[in-house]
Amino acid sequence: MAGGSLHGGCRAARSSPAGAVYAAIRILKAPQADGRLSNQDLSAAVGLSPSPCWRRVRRLEELGVIRGYSAQLDRRAVGLACQIACTVDAVAAPWPVLPPVASRAGHRVRGIRSCIF
Repeated sequence: MAGGSLHGGCRAARSSPAGAVYAAIRILKAPQADGRLSNQDLSAAVGLSPSPCWRRVRRLEELGVIRGYSAQLDRRAVGLACQIACTVDAVAAPWPVLPPVASRAGHRVRGIRSCIF
């Protein structure tokens, strides 16, 4: 397959670059609604046969367009009923000191799951 090509070697897509883009968009939309789709179901949903669909999905993964698959958790079911984001304005300390200090503090405070810098 060529460099950044999304068509995955499909003859029809090579003759119609717009067709390849539309197929890629359909392939990208379907797993966002249901990340557990089998290749068979995905190919039916996007109107491609299974082999070209599989090649295109693999190509999108290789290009980094599809970075992975994940599950959406019910936060209440796992005991995280509330999520709060806050900002801390720390002008007294120099920048290189802040990330390690904040990171250590976050791990000491019960309930803090992450600190983002």
